[in-house]
Amino acid sequence: MTLRSHFATGKRSLLKHKCQINEVVKKASKQFHIEVYEKAICGNHIHLLIRGKTRVSLQNFFRVVAGHIAQKILQSFPITESERGAQKAAGGALSRGVKQKEGCLKNQRKFWELLVYTRIVTWGKEFKAVAKYIIQNTLEALNIIAYQKRSTRFNSG
Repeated sequence: MTLRSHFATGKRSLLKHKCQINEVVKKASKQFHIEVYEKAICGNHIHLLIRGKTRVSLQNFFRVVAGHIAQKILQSFPITESERGAQKAAGGALSRGVKQKEGCLKNQRKFWELLVYTRIVTWGKEFKAVAKYIIQNTLEALNIIAYQKRSTRFNSG
């Protein structure tokens, strides 16, 4: 699972809200019986390697985690009109064909880009490759290792 936000910069950086994010993920994983194997909280995105028992529990987990993280960050650091306008002008997610009602409070507070990105992986080599990718992402976000460009596909090697 990956959540990404163009608005997660400066005071809204996900790294600055790591404790709150960990708390939300822990509470939701317990509530919906989700096993969290790996987690990377980076500046503008989050990766989670998870396992759920049912599709409904996974969907509820995604919805609650995304919603609660956005609420916690935006309560303290709302998105300004100038930021929203700059994002639209830059061709961000808000301008890529997503229909929005101008006066709708939900759209004024939109934090995440489009939908949660999810990918089903098989147990074994593929699972280990994704876990390795998430660990590497964490180390890069913390500046422990230098960023290493990689392909968009996970290698099982």
